[in-house]
Amino acid sequence: MSFWEYCKDRSMSVLFHFAGVMFLILFLAATNYPVANIILIVSVWLFAAGGGFLFTYGQRKRYFRKLDRTLQQLDQPYLIADVMDTGYRFEDKKYRQILRKSNKAVIERIHQMEQEQREYKEYIESWIHEVKTPLTTISLVCENKKDDEARKILTEVAKLDNYVETALFYARADQVYRDYLIQPVSLRQLIVGVILKNKQLLIQNQIQPEITFEQVTVPSDAKWVEFIVNQIVLNSVKYKREKNAKITFSMEVKGTKKSLIITDNGIGILKEEQRRVFEKGFTGTNGRDHQKSTGIGLYLCKRLCDKLGIGIQIHSEPSQYTAVILTFPDITKDMPYLSKL
Repeated sequence: MSFWEYCKDRSMSVLFHFAGVMFLILFLAATNYPVANIILIVSVWLFAAGGGFLFTYGQRKRYFRKLDRTLQQLDQPYLIADVMDTGYRFEDKKYRQILRKSNKAVIERIHQMEQEQREYKEYIESWIHEVKTPLTTISLVCENKKDDEARKILTEVAKLDNYVETALFYARADQVYRDYLIQPVSLRQLIVGVILKNKQLLIQNQIQPEITFEQVTVPSDAKWVEFIVNQIVLNSVKYKREKNAKITFSMEVKGTKKSLIITDNGIGILKEEQRRVFEKGFTGTNGRDHQKSTGIGLYLCKRLCDKLGIGIQIHSEPSQYTAVILTFPDITKDMPYLSKL
């Protein structure tokens, strides 16, 4: 609060003081009071009024400065009414009471919305688990029929299963720490599982997967890492080149850091769009020109990687390649609290 703002706020009080001084001067002059005494009385009045004005300004400025500092230190600013000073003025106490009532209503509404969100997520998870049963049944029926129609249905079922799984992981993204288990994960075995899961999709799109490393173990949660790798593979399939398409899985080890590199020779990503690929809903030129895209896959990958301590980067050259690099943390340095697992 600046001095000028305080003066504007107290302008009516200043005008009343000024009017009072003028009235006093006129009254004393009309009664033939000595001029020297009039000057003395007016000077004392102005000095007392000005001193009180400046003193009150200093108090209010300190009060609001402290309030601002308290607000900046709060993780939840809407709780300011519960920690702010009561104040010595009646209007400060009244404002505090009003704020507390308002905050109480806000908190109750937040709790209500959180409860509704939890119920909705629980319903989505329940629905997803239910819908997976008929999808599995359809897959089993089609696998027993070795014809082209069955293979086409299997491919579409695999796509549907991936969409359903994306919805499930999206619903659980805020609850990673409730639903994960850090343990040694064999990356080669995990990648083989992802390839088998998308076998029909890879065959239909004539994409050749290649794993260039042997057994490598990293500390993480197998289920969440599998989902991340699966999303990257689906993106590679979606934006493949027309002929001789392939996906290569390689490893890079630097000291205790292990990086899984998933490279495809697809259509690539424009340079100016690479920094935005992890934004929610961003589809880019490829998403608009080639296939319908939601912009959720890579956003979800980044979100899960951040929660699991996995670094994720993308390097690409348009019409040449796209490489996604997953750098796993050193459990003894980056995650020491899990080093005994």
